[in-house]
Formats: sequence, structure tokens, C-alpha cells
Amino acid sequence: MVSNSLMRRYFPALSLALLATLFLQPARLAADLIWTPQGGWRMEGGVLGGLDTVEGRNALEFMNKGRAAEEARHEREALKAYETVNRKYPNSVFAAEALYRTGMFYEQRQQYF
Repeated sequence: MVSNSLMRRYFPALSLALLATLFLQPARLAADLIWTPQGGWRMEGGVLGGLDTVEGRNALEFMNKGRAAEEARHEREALKAYETVNRKYPNSVFAAEALYRTGMFYEQRQQYF
């Protein structure tokens, strides 16, 4: 049997360790962005990333325009859409992908800043 003094001594630390184990599990917060020509951009897994806001929907619209233009080989139009996402919606879930795609265009052109 465990004595009361030992229980009082270790109970706070054990409780904290148990809570940390239960609640601090690494949650999947990042969403994977998936592109399909039929459906456009969609997120898989993770959190919604603000798509329920007007800004989130606008960023999604520009991303879809950019990717459609990219696939149609309209580079200038695609760059304009991606740069709009970077400028107007830098905190959206799409900002990193837009920045990446913009960088890929500049790399293909060998335009290094």
C-alpha cells in the first residue's frame, strides 16, 4: 500500500503527466491541398483552414483560377492569380502553395531576385 505522504508528493506530477499524455498528442492540424482538374483545389485532413470565411473562399477561387490558367499554359494569368493570393490572403491555408507555384514560374524563367 502507498502511504499518504508519497501520494501527496507524487500525485500532482503524475496527474500532469497523464493530462499531457492525453491532451498534448500531436494533432493533425495541417491540411493536404489536393488539385483535380474536375473539382479544383480541396483540402484533405487537418483543420478546415478558414474556408468558411469570405476570405478563405476568395483565396480558393483565386487558387482555382490560377491552376486552371496554369494547366491551359496561360502563365501570366496564373501568376497574377497566385500573386493575388500571396498579397491579399497571406494568412490563408493556400498562401504557401501560391508562393510555391509563383516561385516555380520564376525558376522556369530563370528570374532570380
